[in-house]
Amino acid sequence: MDQPKTLAFSAEPGQAALTMLEVIAVARRAFTTMNGGRIDAVANCAQTEGGDWRVVIDVIESAAKIGRNDLLCAYEIRVTPQGRVGGFQRLGRYHREEGAPS
Repeated sequence: MDQPKTLAFSAEPGQAALTMLEVIAVARRAFTTMNGGRIDAVANCAQTEGGDWRVVIDVIESAAKIGRNDLLCAYEIRVTPQGRVGGFQRLGRYHREEGAPS
């Protein structure tokens, strides 16, 4: 069985490629700086075939007054192989009990 190809890119020639944890840290810092919302979770992190990283972050947009049915918002942050933010987009809003939009 063939193993999936892993994509590795370096920020500078001779430097080690960014790890997934480093990419998530970049995305979290960028989101906090741009939006200031309270991050609930990192829902997804994957490297695209083009080399950019796609990080999806769930944010509590409005805490529930009763129970645990917070209003959440999913954001996508694209991080370049050099560790720079290359894109930012709101994917949608949803209530916790309904689950994330697909």
